[in-house]
Amino acid sequence: MAHLTTNHKLQPSPRGGGETNYHGFARARGFTLFEVLVALTVFSFAVGGLVIALESVAEACIEARERALSRLELESRLAYNMVDPPLEGDRTIKTSSGIAITESLTPLTLNNANNQEVVGISRLTITAQNKKTKDSAEILIYRP
Repeated sequence: MAHLTTNHKLQPSPRGGGETNYHGFARARGFTLFEVLVALTVFSFAVGGLVIALESVAEACIEARERALSRLELESRLAYNMVDPPLEGDRTIKTSSGIAITESLTPLTLNNANNQEVVGISRLTITAQNKKTKDSAEILIYRP
């Protein structure tokens, strides 16, 4: 049995751009371990930044929802009290959504253009407060 030896030197590719092996195929070029680690590090920083951004967006959405709920409760109590005014004094109502509504009706002394006192006017102050926000509104109520 004769042993055939061949020279397996890499030769320049006829198409350019690299070397070929002894079968004529271009030699595959891979990534080094360092390049892969750098790419993974960059990717992990990008994902970490996205997680932080999504968390802040979620917190902003929750805060906006709580603020809208608080204002809705405030407007609802204003409308209710305009139809059926409360008695003088203070009262606090806790809603099912965790918002504390405080209503305060106090008599108000006003004078007309002739400097005569107008009787029967009260100031209604309504405050809606949840964990982070506090909104309030005032209206004047006339009861002859």
